[in-house]
Amino acid sequence: MVLAEPENERKIQKESKFVKVRLEYKNSKTLKILREIQKLPRVKIGSWIRVGSGNYEKYPLDGRYRITCGTIKHVTACKNHPTELKLVHYQCNKLDCEICYVRTASERARKINIKFTQFKKIVQKSGIKLGNPIHISLTLRSELGKPFLDNYELQYLKLRKVVSTILKNSGLKDFTLFFQHEAVRCKSCGKRCNECLCRTRKLERVLNIHFHAIGFGYIISTYEFRKRYPDWIIRNHGSREDVYQTAFYILTNSSLWRKRDGNLKKVCQSYGHLHPRKLRVITKTIKYTYEKCPHCKESHYKVKQGVILNGDTPKPTINMLVEQREMLSRLVLHNKNLNIYIDKKKQEFGNVHRYKIIIPIYQIDDIEELRNSVQENHDRYKRDMEKYKKKKNEKESNGYG
Repeated sequence: MVLAEPENERKIQKESKFVKVRLEYKNSKTLKILREIQKLPRVKIGSWIRVGSGNYEKYPLDGRYRITCGTIKHVTACKNHPTELKLVHYQCNKLDCEICYVRTASERARKINIKFTQFKKIVQKSGIKLGNPIHISLTLRSELGKPFLDNYELQYLKLRKVVSTILKNSGLKDFTLFFQHEAVRCKSCGKRCNECLCRTRKLERVLNIHFHAIGFGYIISTYEFRKRYPDWIIRNHGSREDVYQTAFYILTNSSLWRKRDGNLKKVCQSYGHLHPRKLRVITKTIKYTYEKCPHCKESHYKVKQGVILNGDTPKPTINMLVEQREMLSRLVLHNKNLNIYIDKKKQEFGNVHRYKIIIPIYQIDDIEELRNSVQENHDRYKRDMEKYKKKKNEKESNGYG
């Protein structure tokens, strides 16, 4: 892989042996919304930051963890279709990096999904009817929740303990908890960014203290919940077989607490039988996934020579290669097009391009305790349904149905 200098750009375009390929990056709606949200001013409370807000302690200019974050690592292609290229970038695996947070959130969402699927399989093999995981959000008034966000150890941990007890008493026994201290809304209609239909919408960040939970259980009705906890608002988003999409959405909007040394607290916590003490990792298996060509389904190989990347190059300086490499990566990251010139005669392929995936294998220690808690929760749910049916029949008999 070669980076073209501005002087040689015209020569490359004139020579007929080069094949010009133009990469057009059409991002999905979620990535467009995330990039739109990323530029908005943030709600500052304590040491709370939002995912993808940038590590300005290390690199004050662009908020990255490393100089190589988002830069091009190598180019891959199929031997049968050498013009079908794919760019592979460097990544720091940090949630607060402005460039790498989307891929990091995707990787962590996959790990959470693997954990939930394996937990469900283990429970089903032991003969326990657990059902699919559900997504629940709990919202607290900003006036009541604001004093709990100034200090992590003394105040926020108390609030998180209260939330975990509320969820357990409401029927969600085994779950993973996430925290968000702000929400993005439209100024004109007041709706969320994904629900807004305004032509000229103006988004802003608003203080909105709420928790997201993904877990297993039978939830009580909203009417009973309002009676028990009047200061909280619960919303049941329903059940789902696969947790990846939900976890990815939550992680890309989660809040993080930054310590004095610059490190971050954990973005999520597990409770019940999903806790690491009860759901232990026995072994880890390593699997490799290969990048496949969409046309012939053959694996991609690393391209050593014969590829010249070209874009709107900066002025030549001493660090020309480094600056140009970063610039080309910025074109890709900021949804701009990139010109690539391929010399088929000099094109050389290296090793097969593959991704390494570590899959942990879990084991539940107290399976009988889980069986009893699920049975008790199910019996309580049946009793609540019978009460609801009786009240409904009484209303209809009185003529108020």
